[in-house]
Amino acid sequence: MVSGLLKTIRRLLIRVLVRALLLFVPPLRRLAARVHQSPGLPHPRPTESYWAVPPSGAGEEQKSPPEYADVVIIGSGITGASVARRLLDQTGGGIRVVMLEARGVCSGATGRNGGHISPVLYPEYESLKNAYGGASASKIIRLRTSHLDELLGVAVEEDLVERSQCREVRTFDVYYSRALFEEMKRRFEVYREDIPDEGDEYQVLEGEDVETLGLSTKTFGVFARSGGAIHPYRFVTGILERLLKVHTKTFSLHIHTPCTSIALPADENTGMYEVVTPRGTIRTRHVVHATNGWASHLLPGMRTKIVPARGVMTARAPPAHIDTSWAGERTFVLYPKRGDHHFDYLTQQPPARNGKRPAFPSNGEMMFGGGFARDGSYITETGVADDSAWKPSIAKHLCSALGPYFRSGHGNPTPSAAPDAEIHTWSGILGISTDGCPWVGRVPRAIAHVGRTIAAGTGEQAPPAPPRLAAPGEWIAAGYSGEGMVHAWRCGQVLADMVLGADVQPEWFPGEVFGVTRERWERASVEGMVEAFLGV
Repeated sequence: MVSGLLKTIRRLLIRVLVRALLLFVPPLRRLAARVHQSPGLPHPRPTESYWAVPPSGAGEEQKSPPEYADVVIIGSGITGASVARRLLDQTGGGIRVVMLEARGVCSGATGRNGGHISPVLYPEYESLKNAYGGASASKIIRLRTSHLDELLGVAVEEDLVERSQCREVRTFDVYYSRALFEEMKRRFEVYREDIPDEGDEYQVLEGEDVETLGLSTKTFGVFARSGGAIHPYRFVTGILERLLKVHTKTFSLHIHTPCTSIALPADENTGMYEVVTPRGTIRTRHVVHATNGWASHLLPGMRTKIVPARGVMTARAPPAHIDTSWAGERTFVLYPKRGDHHFDYLTQQPPARNGKRPAFPSNGEMMFGGGFARDGSYITETGVADDSAWKPSIAKHLCSALGPYFRSGHGNPTPSAAPDAEIHTWSGILGISTDGCPWVGRVPRAIAHVGRTIAAGTGEQAPPAPPRLAAPGEWIAAGYSGEGMVHAWRCGQVLADMVLGADVQPEWFPGEVFGVTRERWERASVEGMVEAFLGV
């Protein structure tokens, strides 16, 4: 009892301290101001992502959207694609679906990420268990691990295996701090004891076992297991192209057509939402928000719950000293310091093998990102939704950090930090959930009405609603905190089933944690996000 009281007092003191920092420390005060503001619409001229070259031809740019749709999906990334595929294929195209995208197709976080399908597991399990209990924590872990098989299966079904480069790889968590490696071994034991079948997937390597990986001599230890890699843009655009071809009468994708506002129905049981775009207004019973870091622009009630953050990615030729015989078959998360919030991540494009080029030829580029916690970048880049630029110090770090992570094959055990030959640099906007978990489900009226207007109504009779749809509403799947490739697809499937009227969520889905409830909404805070980053 005394111990519990002391923990409560400690939490209260930490919260008071963090609030004081947010009020009185200028960089933190600016962060707090940014996350209370609208992220606005996506920048019309973002940096060019490696993944989107050459661009897909999916989507209508000139044609106005229809005046009515059963469901309007805002966002054309992996969440939007998952929802659309489920809605259309489950109903045989029996419902009318419109997808809106402010820029080109798949131009948000999905088309700008690192191409990993490698979830964070043992490093976070204990904190998830402490926050939500062992049963819910286990469901979150299994949801993450299930994405590799799920996406591989979808790639086969959609005939996209070669085009999307969706593949199983070996993934390595690499630690260059002895203290952090020892802490991770402790966390791993907790993970393995509670979820033994998942724990058995890992190899823990140290000493001589690490040398075979060609890593720097400064490496203290490695955790290895199976993971995945993918060309995210080709995966999503391939699915959307197929849906547009098959469901010509009931599905349309309108690119460069931002949703500028949504007017709520006066009667949410029988009325219609009015989705406003520069090309016309769409009346609908269902609105799906699949905009991740930009979600709170149209849902003001989600400000300080899902906040944007700008990250940086690069694609570059491999440094000369790195043995790349494993090209396309390994991914890495690299922890250079004692804190686990300092990390970089790496995968490599599949090169030509046996004279055969991949569907979209590459030169074995190394896809290298990270640096988000360096030089105060967490503070300066959180709340930033402008992907037309990037922070120079992060880009500079990524230009020189890759080489020293690996052992030289030319007699130099610790290669210099001279910049590698840069191929491509771009930025992307993550959607950070301030309580660390995605938000998936119907948006409650009390949250949806914050800062919104009521539709005047046209007096027109609405078309009959398809019998399979749930009661009208707004829906969301967003806030993946940089881990969209191991959350978004299956969250989108569950959300689509909710729109289709499913009364019961699947047992494997952690709806008790991810659900959008008033209680959770009131608890989630910027202070909590900062505390989690500081590890207090």
